[in-house]
Amino acid sequence: MVGCLRHKNLVQLQCCEGTELVLTDVYSFGVVVLEVGTGRKPFEDDRTVVVDYVWNLWEKKKLIEAADPRLMGKFDALEMGRMLMLGLLCVHPDYEKRPRVRDAARILKGEAPLPSLPASKPRVRIRPVLPNDTEKILNVVGDRPNIDDAPYLTHRIQFN
Repeated sequence: MVGCLRHKNLVQLQCCEGTELVLTDVYSFGVVVLEVGTGRKPFEDDRTVVVDYVWNLWEKKKLIEAADPRLMGKFDALEMGRMLMLGLLCVHPDYEKRPRVRDAARILKGEAPLPSLPASKPRVRIRPVLPNDTEKILNVVGDRPNIDDAPYLTHRIQFN
């Protein structure tokens, strides 16, 4: 059962000490953290994505409602909140805002402070793999006035 899994076991499951992983790996770590905290699959049958589900509750200031209902409220609310916030930090749409896996593990274990999260899920743009003239077609930007102000979802070197 999810409630039996200790935080440090999750950290040991997801990262090896002394190993630096790419920031996209910390995204996967964040998804696992959110799965454990919520008891949900990454993609539910009703097409709910766990990342979006938790961001939505965060925006409504109801993050603790994301906790796995099978725990029936038998958990430390501060620890659960910290875990879910760390999960959101790891899946931050702007890859530059994500922590390193080592830092995420320290945060989860309570050895490092949890950085603050934005009040709502930030909008980003997807770096095109096609020629430069198609970039404006592929940009995904919320209500930003200037498309160039939006950060990229991934680092440029992943496509070169």
